[in-house]
Amino acid sequence: MLKYPNKILYIGAGCNIEPVKHFLKTKEFIFVDSQPRIKNENLHLETTFDKKEYVSDFVNNLLLTCVFNGFELVSTTILDKKYHTKIISKKERFINWFKKGFKNINPTMLVFINKNTQQKIIYYISTNINLNITPKLRDDISSSDAIIVSEYFSEINILEYFNNTKIFIGYSNINYKNRIDDIPLKNDILFFLHNYHCNRLYFFSEFYMVDYETGIIIKYEDFDKFLYYNSKYFKDK
Repeated sequence: MLKYPNKILYIGAGCNIEPVKHFLKTKEFIFVDSQPRIKNENLHLETTFDKKEYVSDFVNNLLLTCVFNGFELVSTTILDKKYHTKIISKKERFINWFKKGFKNINPTMLVFINKNTQQKIIYYISTNINLNITPKLRDDISSSDAIIVSEYFSEINILEYFNNTKIFIGYSNINYKNRIDDIPLKNDILFFLHNYHCNRLYFFSEFYMVDYETGIIIKYEDFDKFLYYNSKYFKDK
């Protein structure tokens, strides 16, 4: 029998809020993304601000997506108002202020509410977990009881913030086996699951696969079964 999580964590969510429709019984979602400050796939490169990595339309697209799906922005909180001073020189900060160019590059928390479904999305934008962890975000990660792993694959150190076992939620449109075979640095969550069999149970209780097209959720007893049927899905297509 499926367990519907109370609180789902989704790192690298982008503008994809489809999971809130797949898990209607879940009332709270914690989304985290390094955008608009920097694209997720280049987090390891973040030492200074690179305007080439800035995603100028991210926040606007996110707001439009949320409104389209019935979510209203109810609060905006800048979590570190001085973070930009660590990554942008005084000269560049002045130019940016004068031109009103790069907005929302400090870690910021957006809260969205859907009054019809009674669901809440707490969205941490411009947030790199390695650089911008806060007590609130730490608590939201540890208190979530499920994590979506899709498109972006968190580094292993995310497990440091797990105070309880979580449900692993994957999506059928992601070929996880190919991703494991192509891992360049051997430091993400898939590498951990694939190689540290005995330690899986300390961090993950169940494994769910969501059909990307239908939203149907299938439960697998362990990660190996999850991986097998995910690979089979791509072979049968």
